[in-house]
Amino acid sequence: MNPTIDLILSHRSIRQFTPEPITPVQLDQILSAAQSASSSSFLQANSIVRVTDQALRTRLAELAGHQAYVAQAAEFLVFCALALSFRHHHVKRPAPLPRANAHAAPRSRARAKEFSSC
Repeated sequence: MNPTIDLILSHRSIRQFTPEPITPVQLDQILSAAQSASSSSFLQANSIVRVTDQALRTRLAELAGHQAYVAQAAEFLVFCALALSFRHHHVKRPAPLPRANAHAAPRSRARAKEFSSC
């Protein structure tokens, strides 16, 4: 196999962190790397939220299935996908009906519903 496939297959996640804080330089590097990651059409349709309030992190740990590392790690970042940005750029919208033809048949209800949330 090639080295990239080997690396992916050997990956493992460890969720045991020390309380040692990361430096501002390290945080900037992490955020820069995350913001530079590839995305479809280079939309970068995400937001990164740094959660520093300990009470909020404790509550988030509970909501995340009692995952202790959420509250205990030195940093906790939440990555939010901005689906509306993606839909805005990638969803085809139906062509408008011509105004000159007042008797044009209305779009089917199913088709109208399909595009109503865009």
